[in-house]
Parts: sequence; C-alpha cells; structure tokens
Amino acid sequence: MNPRQDPKSNPSARLLVVHADDFGLSADIDAGILCAHREGIVTSASLVAGGATFAAAVAAARDTPTLDLGAHLTLVGERPVLDPRLVPSLVGPDGHFHRHANGFAARFLTGRIAMAELRAELASQLERLLATGLPISHLDSHQHLHVLPGLSRLTAELARDHGISFVRLPRERRRPGGTGPDRAGPDRGRLRRLQRAALSGCSAWARRHWLHHDRRHADAFHGFMEGGDLDRAALLRVLDAVGPGLSELMCHPGLGEAPLAHHVGWGYRWRAELEALTDERVRQRVLERGIRLVGYGELRDERAPDSAPGNSSDHATRISRSSRSDHSAP
Repeated sequence: MNPRQDPKSNPSARLLVVHADDFGLSADIDAGILCAHREGIVTSASLVAGGATFAAAVAAARDTPTLDLGAHLTLVGERPVLDPRLVPSLVGPDGHFHRHANGFAARFLTGRIAMAELRAELASQLERLLATGLPISHLDSHQHLHVLPGLSRLTAELARDHGISFVRLPRERRRPGGTGPDRAGPDRGRLRRLQRAALSGCSAWARRHWLHHDRRHADAFHGFMEGGDLDRAALLRVLDAVGPGLSELMCHPGLGEAPLAHHVGWGYRWRAELEALTDERVRQRVLERGIRLVGYGELRDERAPDSAPGNSSDHATRISRSSRSDHSAP
C-alpha cells in the first residue's frame, strides 16, 4: 500500500494512530514519548495542561512538528490549572485533584462534583493548550474520565466549542490471543476485563454525544488491556489485530520506572513499552501488514493525508526507510 494513499479512496486501508498519553507529566515520560516518535512508531501524543513539565513539553513539541498533538484532560492525580479555591469540589485539602478515577467517579455520580467547576476547569485546560499556538487535533483524558455519563456531553460540547474534531472513544473489543503478560496474576486480568466492560458501556453512551455534536472518533481502540504493560509480544498481537479503517493504539513509553512517587502505584513499565515501540521487529510488522501510521491532524479536515503539512505520513516513510537500511546493513 502506498504510504501516502488517501484513505477515502481505499476503504480497506489500515490506518493506525499510535498515541502516547501523559505528555508534559514528567521529564522521563516526555523523553520516552519523543524517543518513541523519533525512533519508533509513535505518531501522536496528548499534552497535560497542568503537568509538571508542561512548558518543556510544549517547547519540545515545537521542535517536533511531525508529532500529532492532542489534549489530555485531567481531573485526577495532578493540580488544576485554575486556582484550587475556584474549584473546591474537584480538589482535596492539598489543592490537588483526587487521587484516582474511582474516587472521582463516585463523587461525580453522587452529585458531589459541581458541573460549573468542571466546565470551567476543563475549558481552562483547553485554552491553555490552544494558547501555545500548537495545533491540537484531538481530545482524550486521564483515566478515560471524559466518557463518564454526564461528563461525556460536556466533553463533546467543549471539543465542538474549541474546534477539536476527534475525541477518543476507548471502546476496546476482545481480541484473539489474550491480553499479553499478566505479571500481577489472574486477579489483575479479571479486574481489567471488568474495567473494560464498564468503559465500553460508558463509551457506547458517549458516542451518542460525539455524533450529536459532529465529533469524530477512531473505528477501533487498542491498548487498554495492555495498559502499562505493552511489551513487544503484546504489541505484535495488537498489530496483527488492526483491521481496515482508522484505529488508535494507546501506549505509555518513558525512561525509567515512574520518577514521581504518586505514579509508582500504577505499576507501569514505561521503559519496556519504549523498547517495544522502537523495536525493529515491530516496525517490520507494521510494513508487513500494510498498516499506515497516521496522526489525527492529517485527517481532521477531511483532507487527503498528503496535503497536510508536517503530517505523519512522513513518519511511515521514515520507518520504511529505516527498515530497509537496517536489513541492508552487514
């Protein structure tokens, strides 16, 4: 398949956004994302407006125009963009958001979160991102909170009001071959399956709001079950499952293993994901399966991908050249 082929002229084309979350959260995560883009298959990343390294990530993004950029809306774990005194229902006594999605969801679904504060904080995050002048093509969120019933409509409205075409729909279907290595035992696998079922249910409801507000989403989503544990074997399985249409693969590359203490609890293997995303066998599998690596930005305005400046088709071409040169080396 021609790596610059217009997907509208080839409905059987396999288009894949390889998307890294948490850009701007920490220096080690940022470095991993940039390495996975420059040396691997990552095409896209979403910025955390309130992240500790937001300013450095913005500077790096300006130097890396081939990296597609989105907004990673955040309502847990970090600090709000607004003064915490303006959003008291969103924060704890320390001025930080509540620690985990489960706690936020419980508070939100029982009416203890003020919708006006939610709207103000999320709008401020988007405005901070857009004020950088960087092109923001899509929207997702920390721990997928944007698909919660009641919050998904607000998400769609904010995306529309800020001119953001694509919104993540984290509805992951079951795939043959399992979910990758289960380092934490069978209980972790069962928990992830329950979480996937809940997330898929929320996504089905959220999709109505995406469509009502003329927002778009990928046809398929991958990476939830492998979250934080996307090693080479798991990544190859995902690539084998990518079908026709537009798919998104979520990943979390980084250097080291969680430099911030409150991230250690995730149990993620950032470096292992980075190694997988830059592995030669992975790049070769992309080519063998005829997968075209893209970013949302080149699809945003229904343009042919080769008309978009700085688009991720150049990334696919670099992978093809890299693979040929690697195989021709003695």
